[in-house]
Amino acid sequence: MNQIVWISKAEKKTKNEIGEKGYNLGKLKQLGLPVSEGFILTSDAFSEFIRKNNLKNKINRILERTDHTDLDEVKKTSNEIIGLISNSEIPEKISDSIKESYEQIGLSKEVRNAGESAVELVEGRENQSISIRYSLPEKLYTLRQTLSPEMNVNGKRDTVRDIKNMWKSLFLQNLFISY
Repeated sequence: MNQIVWISKAEKKTKNEIGEKGYNLGKLKQLGLPVSEGFILTSDAFSEFIRKNNLKNKINRILERTDHTDLDEVKKTSNEIIGLISNSEIPEKISDSIKESYEQIGLSKEVRNAGESAVELVEGRENQSISIRYSLPEKLYTLRQTLSPEMNVNGKRDTVRDIKNMWKSLFLQNLFISY
């Protein structure tokens, strides 16, 4: 199970795991167009987060008991699910992968390929600013319009935190009402 895919390595066979935007960025990069290197956290990582924290059944039970026509109940449901996610830990394997990938953003291919000692020489770049965006399947196009990216994220810890915030926002009340 791949949890990280670099934009330059995005392929058609990974499209379901990385989403439409991630796949298209990869195609553009591979064509030689000016696309910044970055990494894509796959849907497998989110699924692993849900699985490791035993959230699937809890979320399903909450959703099943919700009257989606009652706006107050929808708001309560949204807050309850967001609370579950807030109180859950991103598994260490995923968190470490995110942090390691963050460290490699902006490094030349030569430095990345030279090995750990070369990367260590240029580590500590905690001030590099990145953005975190959703990359959802095409069938969820209108949902993509509702979700906004996290911009100007700095540091490994903030990156992990803001990815979790993005996952929480999948359960915002306006999404329950719209869909």
